[in-house]
Amino acid sequence: MTAIFYKISVCIMMLLSLVEMKAERLLFTHYTVEDGLTSNSVNAVCQDTNGFMWMATQFGISRFDGINFKNFNLFTDSVMLRNDINYTFLLPNGRPTFSSANSVLFSYNELTGTFEDISSFLPEDKYKHNLKGFSHQPNGEYLLSTACGLYRFNDATNQFEKAAPKYANHVLDVCTDRFGRYWVGHYNGLTILDEKGNALPFNLLNHLISNLQYLDDSHILLCSAIGNMWIAEIKDEKSTPVLKKIQTPFNYVNTLTSDKDGNLWIGTLNDGLWKCRFDRNALTYDKVIPLNEPEDALSKISSLFVDKDGNIWVSTQSSGVWRSTSTNVYPYLKSKDMGFPKAVGASFCETDNGDILMGTDGSGLYLFDSTLQIKHEIKGLSSNSVLTIAKEGDDYLLGFWGGESNRYNIKTGHISKLQYNGIENPRLTTKNIYRMFDGTLYVSATGDGVYRGKNGHWEKLILMDSTMCDYPDVWVEGTGQKPDSTVFIYTARTIWSNKSGKFKHLLPDADKSLSNNPLHVNHCVADADNTLFAATNKGIYCFDKDDACLGILNYIPMGEYASVLIDKNNILWASGSNGILAIDTKRMTYVRMLPTNAIPSYDYFTGRACLETRSGHIYFGCKDGFVCVQPNVKPSEKIEHLAFSRLSISGKIVPVGSEILPKPLKSMDKLKLSYNQNRFSLEFDWVDFSLTNNLAAKYRIPEIGMDWEVLGNKRSIDITYLPAGNFTVELAAFSGGKPIQTISLPVAISSPWWNSIWFYCLAFFLTCVLLYILYRLRTRRLEEHRRKLQQMVEERTHDLNNANTLLSEQKSAIEARNETLLATLKQKDQLLAVVAHDLKNPMFAIVSTLKRMLSHIYTQAEQQRMLTKLADESEGLQKQMVSLLQWANGDVAHSTYHPSAVDANDLVREAISLLEGLAGEKEIKLRQDGMTQYATWCDSRMFSAIIRNLITNAIKFSPKGSEVSVDLSETDEYSIIKVADKGVGMSQDKVKELLSGENITSTSGTEDEVGYGFGFRIVLDYVHKNKGTLNIESKLQDGTTISVSLPKCPYEKLELLSDEKQDVELTINKELLSGKSILIVDDDELILEHITDLLSPYVDVHEAHDGEEGITQAQTYVPDLIISDVEMPKMTGIEMYEKLTGDILTSNIPLLFLSAKTDDNVRLKGLTLGAIDYIAKPFDDDELLVKICNFLMWHQKIQVTALTKTLEGEEEPSNEEINPLLEKIIHLVKENYTNPLYSLAEFTQDMGMSKSTLCRRMKAITDKTAMEILTEYRLNKAKKLLAEGDMSVSEVAYAVGFNDPSYFSRRFKQAFGESPKSAR
Repeated sequence: MTAIFYKISVCIMMLLSLVEMKAERLLFTHYTVEDGLTSNSVNAVCQDTNGFMWMATQFGISRFDGINFKNFNLFTDSVMLRNDINYTFLLPNGRPTFSSANSVLFSYNELTGTFEDISSFLPEDKYKHNLKGFSHQPNGEYLLSTACGLYRFNDATNQFEKAAPKYANHVLDVCTDRFGRYWVGHYNGLTILDEKGNALPFNLLNHLISNLQYLDDSHILLCSAIGNMWIAEIKDEKSTPVLKKIQTPFNYVNTLTSDKDGNLWIGTLNDGLWKCRFDRNALTYDKVIPLNEPEDALSKISSLFVDKDGNIWVSTQSSGVWRSTSTNVYPYLKSKDMGFPKAVGASFCETDNGDILMGTDGSGLYLFDSTLQIKHEIKGLSSNSVLTIAKEGDDYLLGFWGGESNRYNIKTGHISKLQYNGIENPRLTTKNIYRMFDGTLYVSATGDGVYRGKNGHWEKLILMDSTMCDYPDVWVEGTGQKPDSTVFIYTARTIWSNKSGKFKHLLPDADKSLSNNPLHVNHCVADADNTLFAATNKGIYCFDKDDACLGILNYIPMGEYASVLIDKNNILWASGSNGILAIDTKRMTYVRMLPTNAIPSYDYFTGRACLETRSGHIYFGCKDGFVCVQPNVKPSEKIEHLAFSRLSISGKIVPVGSEILPKPLKSMDKLKLSYNQNRFSLEFDWVDFSLTNNLAAKYRIPEIGMDWEVLGNKRSIDITYLPAGNFTVELAAFSGGKPIQTISLPVAISSPWWNSIWFYCLAFFLTCVLLYILYRLRTRRLEEHRRKLQQMVEERTHDLNNANTLLSEQKSAIEARNETLLATLKQKDQLLAVVAHDLKNPMFAIVSTLKRMLSHIYTQAEQQRMLTKLADESEGLQKQMVSLLQWANGDVAHSTYHPSAVDANDLVREAISLLEGLAGEKEIKLRQDGMTQYATWCDSRMFSAIIRNLITNAIKFSPKGSEVSVDLSETDEYSIIKVADKGVGMSQDKVKELLSGENITSTSGTEDEVGYGFGFRIVLDYVHKNKGTLNIESKLQDGTTISVSLPKCPYEKLELLSDEKQDVELTINKELLSGKSILIVDDDELILEHITDLLSPYVDVHEAHDGEEGITQAQTYVPDLIISDVEMPKMTGIEMYEKLTGDILTSNIPLLFLSAKTDDNVRLKGLTLGAIDYIAKPFDDDELLVKICNFLMWHQKIQVTALTKTLEGEEEPSNEEINPLLEKIIHLVKENYTNPLYSLAEFTQDMGMSKSTLCRRMKAITDKTAMEILTEYRLNKAKKLLAEGDMSVSEVAYAVGFNDPSYFSRRFKQAFGESPKSAR
């Protein structure tokens, strides 16, 4: 029973609350994505100080200026961090601010036109929290509600600071009371805090409180999301507030706000918009219904906002934004926007009680009140096309198209036929019925002229004139009367007036016109001064009180006008293709009350359909009903915000703070541009929320004679060219054809350098100089002609002298060349002597040992010992040959400086070894003392040449049986080499001659050895090139010491040589080399066999004997590396490599050159083509093996790194060089990973190679097969999709190319150690 009683009580209370509920119909303007809004899901709206409306949506931010939307999103400004913006509000500093989930908080900087992050004040774990809103409290505080407490905005610091610092929990909404306490709504109910954040001991509610609203000093409204509402009454600071639960006719409250009149606006999820009043501790509810939309159009309301003009902005979750405005502030109202049935408005008449009768063309006769609500639809008429209405007493006379005229009594509702007594067969179509001052009725009968009647007697007027066509004017549009009682009749052909007592035409007969579009009068009216105005298809014509035609009103827009009327203030109103104009004929100005963009077509309005009511409202008939103009509500005559905002030059935006734009454009006193910046655009802000959009944007540049140019809805001025000079760009808002608000920007364009005064002066000066030069040339030509014979004689004499000089110079050159040749021959003889000596013994030892092995039989151990000696002798012979070749190549012609860190000890040791035979001929002992601990920075060949020349000279000038020493030491900066002998010595003059490097002459040695002086000249040149110094200490008969100082490498210490060679085989990565293949190309069978034996234990080796065979083998086996000689028959190694790189199959195979050619040009050419290295023969086996292993390891590491980045989802291109084969595999993986049928067969088909070749090549490059790469990419892609959390495990499996979710789960766990569900 108790439960039943409770339910009955609730129902009774609901019924009582519904008694107080009523509906209020408001006019709304609706904005969606079709109007430019970035998304129809709008979360919040705010207005900035310039009047812009900012809208936070699920896909970015929209800024609205009343006409155009400008949209921002994450792709245009990364500071936004995300596109789903939940809140927007205006900070006290005037910056629009936006917030979203995860504590995203940023504001818009108008000066720079960019967004700035302002979330630094939030805790370090701010990403875990959401911001809930921003509110302006009654005590003046601006509070930010967050998931971690309250924050107050400090006007002084422009920063947020903690409010109620001890409270750090969720805040859904907050409100302050008169005691400065914070009422905090949260998920668990309501908490009241003191200023420090301490919770006060009031246990009020445990419901979720999502909204709080200050009602007055003693009452606060509490609201839950599910529709429960309470009014809290505050008595004093210590007493517990008293809560009163109130019944509501709605559920699921999303938002609420209050306007400046004290009304409370509540937005719900499914129950629409409500307007409430708080009175006597209770609320009354009015449901808001759009006049121009279905009743349930306002649903899923997300937020409400009241702008500074009092308009309500309603944000919805799916239908965009709505703006409500009172009908009292609209300059005009359209019947279709007020819920009026669509019908063609043809005629109007006001009743005695202020109601309006409207006749329609096809929809009958309506009676509606001053609020534009239909009271009655009159039935039983002769026709539904009511073209005219005239009042006569209590009756209303109705004329139709296709029906007999009726007499309608509004009080009784009686309808009768209008009798035309005296008229035979009256026409059934009546366009106009007009009642004159004396009660006479004029009826415009289509095709039958005018019927005139009074007191029941009727006659037909015949309109003819001798100057017109010889047939009556019977197609009458309408009639009227001036204040002076003159009657005028307007027809399809002209206008008639009986001013003179007889009807005469005022315009030429249209039937006599030869035009395809003759003048046609639609309507006529006279003002208080008896001036007649005629609305025509070619403008409005004016006739004075004496019927003289004054022409067209040229101060209004040209166009077609349908209806005109004179209001009680003697203002002429006109409707037509230019909208609705209010024309002051005295001042010759006009105001556009209905803009042209508000009418769908130029013939929107109907003729003769207009009315001024006693209340001052003016009605014009149109195709979809009527337009009601409220003259007391003037269209906006001011732009809310008009300013230049942004500059672009040649399509590129100029940032604020740049040299061109040091401050915001609207603050610039003058814009200064160079002559090549004269193509620019000026964007401007235009905020106009007037309901008529009556203002037009125009601009001009007066200095170039430019008139005002219309911009329409475009918000930029594009200037394609301006010459040098000073200009002013003027932007104006036009109303009624005149500017009412103007801004300007001075612009200075600098002159090009060739258009300046100094350039003209320079050009004039140069012209004068040129003329002077031409004059002088002419004078000189005459003078030269006179001296020509004398000059010829002198030239002949001069030629003979030159011939003698040339012969002398040629003789000197021949002598010098002979000396050079002799020096070369000397060096050759010396080199041959060294070669003969140094190679004779090793060659003899090798040959004799081989003969012994062939003529005798030895045990295996003895053979091994003899082979070892042969190898050592051969290696020593090889080193000597290399040294001798370096010596032979170390002449001046090849003295290019190539420095490196060298071991001076080894180079000195080699030089002494080479010259021991030469010294032995004179029984001279060569001795090396000391050593350097650090490397020497020099060219090794030049160093060897220096040492050889110094030792050779020392031997030359040393007596037989003496000693030559080479001492090595070092300082902090230099390595020092001293060559000393005990020979004949030199005088100081000779020392100076040698150090000067000029005119060096050679002297004979102690054994009469002959020299030419070139050796020491080379030494000086090489020391200088190696940035060293040379010093000579010598005394006659006491020997000579020459010191050479060369730069030292202080950070590269030389290692001591070890007698035991490192076992290279232990360092070889056999696992890396396993499975690899190498192609060896060499025409020498022994070298080919030797390299094959060296590499075959580690890799598969393929052989080729020339370049052509090498290409065939490379295309057949596609090896991992090619080792090639340079000089080969048929095709050189370089030619072979050029062709291999041109073939897509072999273009990515690395190549290593192994050649006896050590020429720099050949070596550099090979490396330039892309070879990985160039090793000279003879080569060290271990060095070759280690370099091959290191390269393959490095190459594989690069490819594995690039592949790993791709598999882990790193989209940025890697800096490493990716193998083209791997790059194509990655491309195929990205393109086909979603295809579950993509297998190895498809891989091989797309790659154009066999399965075995593809698998071997990919294993060699990355140590993975193509299918392993595809699977790993799929799993990494799946992990990323699972982390986003938008898809189920099965959806992810199918999305990345797995057919079986179970198999996908097993592979995922194998790869990442966790199941796919754990990864979400």
